[in-house]
Parts: sequence; structure tokens; C-alpha cells
Amino acid sequence: MKSLFFTLFLVFSFFTNAQKVITLSVTQPPEFGFSVSKQDTTIVKGRSVILGTDLIVFGGSGEYQYSWSPTATISDSTIVNPVATPLDTTTYLLTVTDKFGCSFSVNYTVNARNPLVNSNLISSQQNLQATLFPNPNNGKFKVKLTGVPAEKVEFTIFDNTGKIIKMQTIHNFTGVHTESLQFELVSGIYTLNIDSGIETLSRQFIIN
Repeated sequence: MKSLFFTLFLVFSFFTNAQKVITLSVTQPPEFGFSVSKQDTTIVKGRSVILGTDLIVFGGSGEYQYSWSPTATISDSTIVNPVATPLDTTTYLLTVTDKFGCSFSVNYTVNARNPLVNSNLISSQQNLQATLFPNPNNGKFKVKLTGVPAEKVEFTIFDNTGKIIKMQTIHNFTGVHTESLQFELVSGIYTLNIDSGIETLSRQFIIN
């Protein structure tokens, strides 16, 4: 976002009929936002993972504060890349605030799975793929899924505070499916959580 300038002219008249003009200029900071390519990962229970490694924050004041929750299973809730060691699948919420008080939130889901003896089975259970388009959108979008067939796939939409907004279920997932979704939601950033019962993914999207 380009800097915004405007000029305010104040004209003072005195008994001498002289005038004085004061010019004020205001600069708006760059747009505050972020980019992230992946918001979920799968680990074996008891292991650790670093959160937020692909998060890029830009704009605003350039000075940021970080706050992660829940805090019980992460090393430091006030840094951008803490170490998480969840006992079960956990969705962490990161809130980033600049010095002007502007903020945004983003979810990271760590799927904690029991160890499997067969390494081939592990790889076959971690191939669920999801593409959400268009993004941004107006509340009407599609999700293309590919992966291991499942009895059902559950969609859950969270707002940027982690609150559940909508839920929807796909029954008898054959391994390839495109689901059309349409919701009446206010403008903002949302997270779509996809759970096949074997694997969980998260995809973030923006509603204009």
C-alpha cells in the first residue's frame, strides 16, 4: 500500500488582514499483513516441531509482538518460532501485533499420531492433498481433495480467533473429490480444517 499524504490548510486572519497558512502532512504506514504456505504438519507423539517456519510478516510499524496459545506445550509463547511438543493433535493460534495496535491471527495445526511399525503405511497415510480456490473469495469457493479413500471427510471453518464458524461433512470420499462451498461470512481471514480420520490439513483463506 502506498503512503497516503493529505494537506490541511489552516488560514488565520488577523487585524492586520495578514494571513498565515499551515500545511500538515500525514504518512500512512505500509499495509500490515502476512503470507504463509503451510499451516499444518504431522508428527509422531512425543516428538517436537518448530512452529511458524514459513510465516512472513510484513508492513505495519515493522516492530511486532508475538503471542501463541495454548501455551502449555510450546517452549516460548512470545517468539515467532517456538518449539511445540503436543501430546495430542493441537491447533495453535498465533496473534501478531505491531506497535500501532494492529493485529492478525493465524492457525497452525500439529497432528500428533501414534507410531506405526510399517513405514510404508505411514507414507500412505500422509498423502491427503487439498487445494482451495479461488482465494481470496466472496464466501463461495471450491476445495479439491485427493488422497486415501475414507468413509467421511469433515470440514470445519474457524475465524481468526479460533472459534468454530461452520461445519460440513463429505461422505464416502473415493480419493478424488471437489466440493463446492458457500457461506455467508463477514470479510476477514478464516481457516478451513480438513479431517479424513487418517490425516488432518488446514488451509487459510480470505473473504473480501
